[in-house]
Amino acid sequence: PTVNWWPRHVGDYAARTGHLRLVEHGILTLLTDYYYATEKPLPPDAIYRLAHAVTRAERGAVDRILAEFFELGPDGWRNHRADREIAAFRAKSDKASASAKARWHASGRNANASADALRPHCDGNALQE
Repeated sequence: PTVNWWPRHVGDYAARTGHLRLVEHGILTLLTDYYYATEKPLPPDAIYRLAHAVTRAERGAVDRILAEFFELGPDGWRNHRADREIAAFRAKSDKASASAKARWHASGRNANASADALRPHCDGNALQE
């Protein structure tokens, strides 16, 4: 599974971004959403396209957002907070998956072993008139 939402803590966001202009808020949101959706650093060669930045002023705003909230590494623009949140999501997902597998193996059941393993609730109403 991939991250399909990210924890946007309003107080933290406001404290870190209160100085941004409207266009900069939009850019930060677009780039952060893309980062979480792909779970990987932002590609430097597509950064203006990802931010929908066309004009010189918009591209300047992208550059300011990158400088303040991201760090350029060999694999692209990274956001360390997003990296931590994604790692936590993956750890939680892996733990839940392992727990579910352990439950099935411990019970001696296999979801595919028997058609009656999970009987539908509607069986009793199948012939209802």
